[in-house]
Amino acid sequence: MILYWKYGSTAGTPIIHRAMYYMEAGDPMWEGGPIAPHSGYITKGDNNMVIDQYGLCTEPIREEWVIGVACFRVPYIGYVRIILLNMVKIVGR
Repeated sequence: MILYWKYGSTAGTPIIHRAMYYMEAGDPMWEGGPIAPHSGYITKGDNNMVIDQYGLCTEPIREEWVIGVACFRVPYIGYVRIILLNMVKIVGR
């Protein structure tokens, strides 16, 4: 799991997704897919059906965009954020 800034921009919220594999510039990002413009990680969120490069971030994640690496796993901890955000939406109505 890596924590990264989408396109290296600190304007948004960092994304924590699984690094599926590292690839070199000039290689196809997936079988039959577009050529990678630069080296980097192909990533995927655990609750997503497809890799991020299909739409969330259309190029590999550069090393310099990575701001952290998960050292251990706490099952279902991501649900805490989702529940809190939903509660804020309900209260804000």
